[in-house]
Amino acid sequence: MRLNMNKKYINYHCHSYYSNSIIADSPVSPKEYINRIKELGHSAYVSTEHGISFNWAEKYLLCKENNIKFVFGVEGYILYNEKVYHIMFVAKNKNGMVQLNRLISDAVINNFKYSRPRVTLETIKQFIDPSDVICTNACVGGLLKEPSLVLVKELYKFFGDNFYLEVAYHKSQRQIELNKLAKKISEEFAKVGAAALDLPVTGGDIGAKNGTLSIMVGGDKKVYEEKVLPLVKHLGKNITYFGEAGKGQYAKLANQIAIATTMISVAESFKFAKEVGLDLEDFFKTVSTGSGGSFSMTSYGPRILKNDFKPGFFVHHFIKDMRLALEECEKMNITLPGLEAAYKLYNELEEEVRNTNGTQAISKWYNL
Repeated sequence: MRLNMNKKYINYHCHSYYSNSIIADSPVSPKEYINRIKELGHSAYVSTEHGISFNWAEKYLLCKENNIKFVFGVEGYILYNEKVYHIMFVAKNKNGMVQLNRLISDAVINNFKYSRPRVTLETIKQFIDPSDVICTNACVGGLLKEPSLVLVKELYKFFGDNFYLEVAYHKSQRQIELNKLAKKISEEFAKVGAAALDLPVTGGDIGAKNGTLSIMVGGDKKVYEEKVLPLVKHLGKNITYFGEAGKGQYAKLANQIAIATTMISVAESFKFAKEVGLDLEDFFKTVSTGSGGSFSMTSYGPRILKNDFKPGFFVHHFIKDMRLALEECEKMNITLPGLEAAYKLYNELEEEVRNTNGTQAISKWYNL
């Protein structure tokens, strides 16, 4: 996203409870988003509700009160060859905001079918100036599917440098198939002068807040070095190119494997120290600066000691990543006992814990 992020990560794909009028998707209020944005030290709130645009004034005023930049967007539904796909629009300026309001209003008035206000390639071209609006493929319900690749090319031709592909991790199993498409999309886009790269990140909420994320890149190396690196260098300190499209996703899975076993080791070291009567604060101070130290120990050890289970990364997302890694292991006929053990232990946590707590909640399994 080409937003003035002041070297801070900003989530541009945000739905509040207003989206529930179109699709049941979020219990979060705009005010709760604002509070979380302030907590993380981010500078902007990008509102992209499902199919609607009527609630922007409330969010704008909340942002103004809290000295946060308001960015207007919408996750729309584009009709193509009698099928509907999700599509994201983000206004770059006031003109873009006006254009998006007109586009969505037209969809609600003239093409509202099956509970969805639909846009088309024709209405996009009618209402949108591509220099004022950013367009992306949206989520797993978006454009990264075989039947819509022609549409993706058409959108790229129209939006040019303001068209992006969102390739990310989601809980859905469908993400696996989307990741397999990453390489093919990259090859197809090359035919029209575009490129798709996968750039998963690691570093948790602290890294996102401080602009120190580690970023793993897969895709065309020249495009990465010349086009993408100048943008993402503001989000992370350790950015590594791993190879062709899809390699970044594999690097992310390998990263999650490393975290899986270190989180278990942190919890088990605390459990042993507690049972033999050591002061846990003193134990942490000693171990975290010695050979037993790790990112997991340094970042999550203090939270475990304080019973602070607020998510930097949700348990259920972590379980999803471990499952994806295990599925890849099965395809390659390799066995990773440590990963299997961590996956089993995390799944044994209570459902509420899995859905609401961060990965440090593994300490609850050990009754710390």
